[in-house]
Amino acid sequence: MIMKNPIIVIIGPTASGKTALSIDLAKKFNGEIVNADSQNVYREMDIGTAKPTIEEQQEVPHHMLDIVDPSQEFNVAIYKRLALEAIAEISKRRKIPFLVGGTGLYIDALIYNYHIPEVKPDAKLRAELSLKDNDELAVILDELDTEAAGIIDPNNRRRVIRAIEIIQASGQPLLAMRSREGKPENVLMLGLDFFKREELYERINMRVDQMFEEGFLEEVKELIDNYPWEIPGFNALGYRQLVLYFKKEIDLPMAMEAIKKETRNYAKRQMTWFKRNGDINWVTDEREAERKVREFLADGIPS
Repeated sequence: MIMKNPIIVIIGPTASGKTALSIDLAKKFNGEIVNADSQNVYREMDIGTAKPTIEEQQEVPHHMLDIVDPSQEFNVAIYKRLALEAIAEISKRRKIPFLVGGTGLYIDALIYNYHIPEVKPDAKLRAELSLKDNDELAVILDELDTEAAGIIDPNNRRRVIRAIEIIQASGQPLLAMRSREGKPENVLMLGLDFFKREELYERINMRVDQMFEEGFLEEVKELIDNYPWEIPGFNALGYRQLVLYFKKEIDLPMAMEAIKKETRNYAKRQMTWFKRNGDINWVTDEREAERKVREFLADGIPS
């Protein structure tokens, strides 16, 4: 039976090989890629976000990349709405959407139909929270939603404050906004488990070094020349550390080491989020991933 509007989800921690695998599979299975990484939505932020290169984007159509300026607010509710539109458009053309990324909340909100309200910014609350340090904010979030506190980067002040804002406005924890429905039958979720933890951490360290070789420092300098310090984009991992460097609060070796350490911590939080999801099919190499996609599409959906 022909699969009706299939969606393939490829998830995994940072530096786990998602980009290369997703492009390969999308080419083999008539697919197009929908970004599910919260940092890749920003224009002008390419090197530090490990965004697919122009050459990679030309191999397979990509969606949900470069859709907002670094100065614009972006959140999971906006992402869900725009990503659903992209997926519907791809499916309408009889292509297969490949949802690819490492932002677990974005992926779950879309696949499991989280009912996350588009909460407007609360200026008074934000002003109060801005006076607190990262540790104090983490305690507040933990008291409101322990599970959310376990997966949100405590050093990303904007994201922590936004989570507090949503939880207080809705009166419920983030995961309580998930619908009661399970995973749709037309969705296959593949998780990449290609590397042992030590190998993944070494890949992260090497990626950070490569980012600087490719001009990450110059990319951030140009952003600083064009935008104020307080823009949302500067809260992104890697960018916020270099902002401290350009403010002369830390030196460059300290910034580079901080980026490596916080990226490794981020990868650990990603895996904590993903491993709790029993719907994910974990694959250990490209061949296994291709086989699971082929079998899924061949099986079809029971009537």
